[in-house]
Amino acid sequence: MPLLIRCRRVVPLIWTALAVALLLTLALPSYAQFTPSDDAYVNASSGSTNYGAAATLNLASASQTSYIRFDLTAVPPTYGGSQVAKATLKLFVNSVFTAGNFNVNLVAGSWTERTITYDLQPAMGTTIASAVPLTSASKLTYIEIDITSTVQSWLNGTEPNEGIALVANSPLAASFTTKENTATSHPPELDIVFYGSGAAGPQGPPGPQGPQGPDGNTGPSGPIGPAGPSGPQGAAGVNNRGTWSSITQYQTNDSVSYNGSSWIALLPNLGSAPNPTNLNWQLLAAKGINDQGSWVQSINYQVDDAVTDGGEFWLAIAPNTASEPSTLNPNWQLIAATGAQGAAGPAGPTGATGATGPAGATGPQGPSGPTGATGPAGPTGPMGLQGPQGPAGPISGVTAGTALTGGGTSGNVTVNVDTTQVPLLGSENTFTQGQNIIVGGPIYGASIHGYSATSGSFLSGYDGVDAYGGGGDPSNSGTIGGSGVFAQGGDGTQGSAGSGGVFNGGNSTDSSGGYGIYAQGGSGGAFNGAAGWFEGDIEVTGTIYAGTKDFKIDHPLDPANKYLVHASVESSEMMNIYTGNITTDGQGFATVQLPEWFETLNTDFRYQLTVIGQFAQAVIAREIENHQFEIRTNAPAVKVSWQVTAVRQDAYAKAHPLVVEEQKDARTQGFYIHPELFGAPPEKQIEWGRHPEMMKRLNEQREAPRHSPAGQHQQSVSAMGSLTK
Repeated sequence: MPLLIRCRRVVPLIWTALAVALLLTLALPSYAQFTPSDDAYVNASSGSTNYGAAATLNLASASQTSYIRFDLTAVPPTYGGSQVAKATLKLFVNSVFTAGNFNVNLVAGSWTERTITYDLQPAMGTTIASAVPLTSASKLTYIEIDITSTVQSWLNGTEPNEGIALVANSPLAASFTTKENTATSHPPELDIVFYGSGAAGPQGPPGPQGPQGPDGNTGPSGPIGPAGPSGPQGAAGVNNRGTWSSITQYQTNDSVSYNGSSWIALLPNLGSAPNPTNLNWQLLAAKGINDQGSWVQSINYQVDDAVTDGGEFWLAIAPNTASEPSTLNPNWQLIAATGAQGAAGPAGPTGATGATGPAGATGPQGPSGPTGATGPAGPTGPMGLQGPQGPAGPISGVTAGTALTGGGTSGNVTVNVDTTQVPLLGSENTFTQGQNIIVGGPIYGASIHGYSATSGSFLSGYDGVDAYGGGGDPSNSGTIGGSGVFAQGGDGTQGSAGSGGVFNGGNSTDSSGGYGIYAQGGSGGAFNGAAGWFEGDIEVTGTIYAGTKDFKIDHPLDPANKYLVHASVESSEMMNIYTGNITTDGQGFATVQLPEWFETLNTDFRYQLTVIGQFAQAVIAREIENHQFEIRTNAPAVKVSWQVTAVRQDAYAKAHPLVVEEQKDARTQGFYIHPELFGAPPEKQIEWGRHPEMMKRLNEQREAPRHSPAGQHQQSVSAMGSLTK
């Protein structure tokens, strides 16, 4: 029967020598079986991804193509293409999602399974097999494709061996197992049947026929010698059975491949997997290492892959990606350390100093410019403050004057204002001095109610109080503007202190309600005034809206001269963030304890873990449950920094969900919170849409002269009379 020789990508020397010797010495037809040195597929939807370590070769019309290459260097050079009787490509079908057919093409460019991607795939050569069918019945079976002429061309050297490509025709979608697939151990195969006794030499020309000689006399028969002893029985040959299977009955001298190594049976056995301690098997050739060159972060390394990194040689002992080799990394084993540094070479000679360039000439002095025109004279400064009034002398009498009644020269004297001539505060009044309202009893100090429109008047409500802070001296940089309202709550010695102010906006049944308070800071040459300044805590039962929400504190490194300002973190969800550090125990576990209210307040948990101080892996071993979660690391005593982000689900958050995109109402459409940022005039600020009359009055107040209150009638209250000393 033909001899079966299995050749893998890494062929131990003893097994190669045995295969070559048997091929050369046997005159009978011989049979060689090869598994791929490279197999991978490419995917159009992930153009930069390498699938060289995948367990399947995927095939899909117009999107996925598979590549296979067989290393034929183990075939003796005396075996050329003419010695190939038959070459068969065998593929084990892993799945058939959509039935169809595919072509087998030559590959016309170089590639390796560790680097090939869709974006870097080689050019396609000629088609060597067309429309190979695949149906649902093909699943979990081998299909065979005759590629005899292609293998003959490879061995003759007339075609470079860059492998073959499997190209799907529409609508095929299927996959085959690879040499990396340990679940089935059915890699692609190339089976070659060779003719025996090597290549036949050319036939020589027939020689001339000689003359027939005379018949000689028949000689006497010699005696028959004794029979010689039987020679010793030769050793039993090796019987290759392919990949080890747990259901196959193996006999002595059966050879198998298992986990990349070759084994020979010493005793009959069934279901006994080869390993160094199993007396039923002996190792023929161990699995070799796979040199992958320099370590690359993006490559998925497998067991026995070898790399160089930092001048040292490392061997992968566990599959890994983006895990750089080190003595602390359990995925790698050091094979060869960096050698000692050689002695420093002699310093090279110092180069000659270049010549100094000449100094440039001094340019001529330019002419003096003309004297500028004298500017206009500045405005006349404000009138100085009135001097203090001198002390009053003794009163000898009071005489009534215009708009006053009463008088007298002795006793208690009463002077009354004639309200027919001087109206009291029934209309607008201008006070030239500050006014104090002092309440002598347990009543409100002052209660001012804005105008409320009557039904059918089509009028809006008017403000209860418009307060404008006075401007500072425009000619003196040391003055500041006054506050529009200064409010201070009363102290409570035994109970609670009073509020600085209570402000209620007016209601509206079919439009917008009025603000409880509208505040606008004054502008300044050095700093703008704040719209509000609060000393103490502020409680808000509703929502705070702002362009930014910052904190501002005295700078920790220079508190007397600087501020430190930070912005808050914004999100399209109402979220809470929790963080901490923890160290895992001797088995690599750590439990993070959370407050009892955690799951009641929060939902939709997101986790982040960062390992500190060493190379290690950390995962969430158990998610949040019963106010705790568990972290696991692949090494003991690892410090881990953790962060949990969660979405609020408390009663207020549910009742007031965040509206991320909100339409402006009809009045404010076309207006902006910050019009200057969009090239719009100040009159396009959002409050001009909500309260045009109020904004108009504020604008008039800002544009009026600082010494004259704006928007008020200049009607004064005066009391005239004479005081007689």
